[in-house]
Amino acid sequence: MSGASILSFLLKIHIFMHFLMRNHLTYGLKNYRIKLQIQCLEHFTFDEYDSADLEVSPVDLFDQKKENKSLTSIIFDRIREDILNDQYITGDKIVEAKLAEELGVSRTPVREALKQLELDGLVENIPNRGVVVKGISKQDITDIYTIRQAIEGIAATWCIERISQSEIDELKELFELMEFYTFKKDVDKISELNTKFHEVIYHSTKSRYLEHVLKDFQIFIKSTRNKSLKSKGRLEEALEEHRIILDAIMAKDIEAAKAGINHHVDKSKANAQLV
Repeated sequence: MSGASILSFLLKIHIFMHFLMRNHLTYGLKNYRIKLQIQCLEHFTFDEYDSADLEVSPVDLFDQKKENKSLTSIIFDRIREDILNDQYITGDKIVEAKLAEELGVSRTPVREALKQLELDGLVENIPNRGVVVKGISKQDITDIYTIRQAIEGIAATWCIERISQSEIDELKELFELMEFYTFKKDVDKISELNTKFHEVIYHSTKSRYLEHVLKDFQIFIKSTRNKSLKSKGRLEEALEEHRIILDAIMAKDIEAAKAGINHHVDKSKANAQLV
């Protein structure tokens, strides 16, 4: 095999691994074993991508295909995440033309994404200055947790009334993973699993409006939650709080579930105010 052929093969392996890790590989810890669930693998072929495709991120291509999102939505998500992760800070100016060039797209989807961000209150279009980052304040975070506390009880009630067995199984598996990564002190992974755990609860309510509102809240508090999880003892506390919620859901105990979620949100709010 020639050097060029070896390089091409290695590049394809690299793309394939990105595909698995970002889109179709889920780790599950059950009975002290790691369970790999590889979905839709038969749809992937090595011949589908060439080394020239590395000019565009293969991960982005797969994400777009999987989620079927518009270019505007993808750019919106990207900028919003950068703002919430403090890549932009309050007062930073976002130049439409420069951002479009950095992303390798036209100015139109960037302009539309910035309009959506303005509706979300994350940026402001100021005359003679352009688009400026407003970000999210500590008061915003406190308000979000307070609103969450008011409506998570509804989510707990509807979850227990409407949850399927497959969703219960998914919650159990996510909790087992949280136990594993708590032992490893992997804050980033626990934060990701925490989000998924709550999203399963929201989805199980079968209320698209409630799910949409609460999932948006999860996005806005992501950075704050990651910081609070790093405080001493919080990982173990959060794990026990999720255990109580899961036990209540499995027992179909609405009042216990509402109390458990209310306590969890209250503790999260208290920790968020310290970071």
